[in-house]
Amino acid sequence: MNRTKPVLIYDGECSFCQRWISRLKLVAGDRIEYLTSREASETTGRFLQFSVMDYERSIQWIDLEGNVSEGAEAVFKILGSASGKEWPLWIYQHIPGFALVAEWGYQKVTESREVPGTTASCLLGKER
Repeated sequence: MNRTKPVLIYDGECSFCQRWISRLKLVAGDRIEYLTSREASETTGRFLQFSVMDYERSIQWIDLEGNVSEGAEAVFKILGSASGKEWPLWIYQHIPGFALVAEWGYQKVTESREVPGTTASCLLGKER
């Protein structure tokens, strides 16, 4: 299925995720369709292939061709799409061990995203 915009599905209940998306919107604007996991599963009915566990585990990135990425890989694809800079994704895909470390870091942030004073809250600073 061809799309006019890539789609980013994120946890709309997570304040860390909301803040990250707000910052992404400043860079990417409307070149990306942003949906909370609730909007994606309940409202649109377009993404029935994802489970609640998929959304709890990671963001979901659906590119223009319908390919799905999640976790750190999705972050690097989003950054490339938003900024036009493909080198971070190239590093993720080609430097041995980098993807493993990036995915580990993504999981650590995911595990601590709602806990004040942890890695996740420190990455974005204080909420404005």
